Amino acid sequence: MAHVHFYKGWVDMARNEGLQIELVTILPLTKYFKQWRLVRKYKAVSYFRIICGIPKMGFLVTFIYFFFILLFHKKVVVQLKKRNPAIFDLLKKIFHNKLKYIIELEGDFGTQKDYLVEHPYKEGFYKFIIETMEREASLLGGRLEKADHIFVVSPKFKELLIERYPDLNLVHKIDVIPTGVDCERCFFSERIREEKRKQLGLENKYVMIYIGNVYYSWQNVSRTIEIFKLVREKVTKDAFLLLLVGEHEHYIVKEFIDYFGLSDDEYILTQVDYEEIPKYLVASDIGMLLRHKHIMNEVGSPGKFGEYAACGLPVLMTEGISNFSEELSKTDYGIVLKDMDDDGEIIKKLSSFLQYGRKKRIEISKWARRKFSTEAYSQKYVDALRRLAAGRDS
Repeated sequence: MAHVHFYKGWVDMARNEGLQIELVTILPLTKYFKQWRLVRKYKAVSYFRIICGIPKMGFLVTFIYFFFILLFHKKVVVQLKKRNPAIFDLLKKIFHNKLKYIIELEGDFGTQKDYLVEHPYKEGFYKFIIETMEREASLLGGRLEKADHIFVVSPKFKELLIERYPDLNLVHKIDVIPTGVDCERCFFSERIREEKRKQLGLENKYVMIYIGNVYYSWQNVSRTIEIFKLVREKVTKDAFLLLLVGEHEHYIVKEFIDYFGLSDDEYILTQVDYEEIPKYLVASDIGMLLRHKHIMNEVGSPGKFGEYAACGLPVLMTEGISNFSEELSKTDYGIVLKDMDDDGEIIKKLSSFLQYGRKKRIEISKWARRKFSTEAYSQKYVDALRRLAAGRDS
């Protein structure tokens, strides 16, 4: 349930547009109880269904749940996030025209697998993941053909799929719906900034922040830490690094912290509740989003960019990340690096980019709401759902 706030944002927006939509997740028994605090919180939301799955019986539980949904509704549209659509192919055979489903793709398994092969964290570390990605990539064409509609997160991703599967006629079957940020949750506040910086003892620091996972090598936590050290040594000795990372991945971060020789007074590595993340972003001075030039980064849409910008945070990022890099390069709201491995470029660009006042931070936040919020993409999203519900898929 780590990213449920992203999904809930879309559901909230669609419900505001008058759609009868629910958010459903089926959790294995162990995760259900391990994440009980979040489960209890979201169970209180009337349109959020959290189902405890029996071990190794997830397929059956999902089938039964949606079987009864289809029994009592004339038309059902299901949007699948990270779910095998085989169950819904079976249900479509039973219920014929009552069910339509959308596949949402957040990333491309084929190019992700290629990246991990080219950039391993350690020898054999991604062996199982690579095998899984190869299997998923081999199934993708058949799944796209059977799906009633497809959502992807970037224009480049749509182009890639159309080119890869020319016989599937995907041009009108795919909508581009980037990862949107909930701007009711993420926004700039000078009061929150002052309070959080005081609480963390960072009043006189230049705070660089990274949020998110670090397990996959494309997330480049190693270079993030190395660049922080470079900035501290060559740009400002007041630089401080905040790393908001899930506790289960701290071992990876600590390995690189030790390798680059960071002292305890130079960084904070912690896991925080997702409700608290915006406070840390507002308290920071620049967000870090570093990617190598690779097709998998062009087709993706990392949610942290929207969260950074919505909190009024300037972003240090690289070229070729979805359409975000291009949009940021048109502004003075951050730094777009041509090569994240070029120390000289980083020192030169960041040296003249150390302080953004309250007015500029509010300006960045408003820009993010206008360009990257769920609200900005709402009409396209709602229109696609309504077309499917009405029996029109293009």
